[in-house]
Amino acid sequence: MLAKHYDKAAFYAGAERDGVLVPSNTPGRYPKIVKFSNTTGSLGLTYSSVCSSKEQVDEQTKSLMSQHNSAQVFVQDYIAGIECSAIVLEMGHEPVALSPLEYVFPKDTPSEQAFLTFENKFESVDKGIIQYAFTTETKRKQAVQQAAVEAFKSAGMSPGGAWARVDMRIETATNRVYVLEVNPFPCIFCPIGNTFGDDLVVEKTFPGSLFAIMNILVASHRIQHGIPATHYPTIASMHDQIATYYDRTSRTEPLELKIAENAKSFDWTGSVLDLGCGTGYLGELLHTAGSRSEMVGVDLSPGMTAAASVKKFYRQPVTIEPIQDFVFRGVEGSYDHVACYSTLHFFDNPTCAAIIARMFMLARKSVSFEIDDLSAEYLEGFSKDADGRWQNWNNTCVGSRFPTPPGWKKVQDEQRYLYRSVHLHLDVYGRFFRYEKDGEDVPAFASLGHPSLWTRCVNWVRYLAGKRT
Repeated sequence: MLAKHYDKAAFYAGAERDGVLVPSNTPGRYPKIVKFSNTTGSLGLTYSSVCSSKEQVDEQTKSLMSQHNSAQVFVQDYIAGIECSAIVLEMGHEPVALSPLEYVFPKDTPSEQAFLTFENKFESVDKGIIQYAFTTETKRKQAVQQAAVEAFKSAGMSPGGAWARVDMRIETATNRVYVLEVNPFPCIFCPIGNTFGDDLVVEKTFPGSLFAIMNILVASHRIQHGIPATHYPTIASMHDQIATYYDRTSRTEPLELKIAENAKSFDWTGSVLDLGCGTGYLGELLHTAGSRSEMVGVDLSPGMTAAASVKKFYRQPVTIEPIQDFVFRGVEGSYDHVACYSTLHFFDNPTCAAIIARMFMLARKSVSFEIDDLSAEYLEGFSKDADGRWQNWNNTCVGSRFPTPPGWKKVQDEQRYLYRSVHLHLDVYGRFFRYEKDGEDVPAFASLGHPSLWTRCVNWVRYLAGKRT
């Protein structure tokens, strides 16, 4: 991964083999761009880097070679168009591109100067001369995200690379997306006020912001190494065994009564993704309440989903698999509503946070979930009773700390008594959360300016590039 980051020639060769569109060096085509192939941070890029003749290319190549004894220089077709980037994040086994960010140059900027030179990348952005815009047009956004994911894979970042920022250009004449490089060190978790843009994408567009990002990285690492999977057969088997009498013993519990209250109180019109659908209780409730809902079910237990309510009220077939695997590979905005009741206690804190973040990404109108507030006494007793075969977790800290995403509003955060544990003879409480869409996800345009960071940014990038000042 790092080898390809610092050797752009190797990356481009591999990308071309994998069908990723990258700038070539077409004979006789100008303008060209001349740049280092083994540095970072736009080091060495100036307006002179764009050349309109062979003579200028030779002169600029000679200039770069004179700056570093070990310099490697690369010549490509200059792609006239929009400079953009997208962060790619591994969610379980699936790399997912976040909202793309475009660089907006002043209107009078010539097309051959509308790119990120070293000074533009830091000083002009830092001063607000060059600004950021989130890609909002659907086709362009999807094309950029697809190119970013393909480049991420081509660069060997998946599986196990965690994250990267993919830098690209959108050609004005053709709308084709060209990949420039894959940076395995996105500038996330940088000092407050930084103008790199990566933190801006996370804070403004990613549900749960930096809190969720870190948890997703941890959860994805665990999933890729099969750590949670050892408990799944036991969980599925246990629920298969109780499936035939589950509804008879649970329908009058306060937990189910509160779910029934939510089914009547909120709007569920449209498609509903029911994570941990069990015996289909939510679908039955919505049908009884007269809601015009199309139910999509996901659960780990074949026995539970064989219930009559699942067959009657849910789209068939329902999906039998861990819910995090399902949501991680899901397509953004696929469902009007996403719900997860009486299920999240089967997951550790990082995985729970990751699932919630992904629920927001899949939902168009609302996100609803419940978290069991399991006491230390309960967790200790459960662990002994399960004899290490599976675990429960208290994720109320995740629910309470999860930041409300931009464009959403929290309409429910309610603590309720749920049930009394038959085996442990303990009362169990829980918290119900619901969020509803409240306007646009992200602002279309964003500007960052913090001149006091300029010197630190330049020195930091030069240090990484091997040119300490």
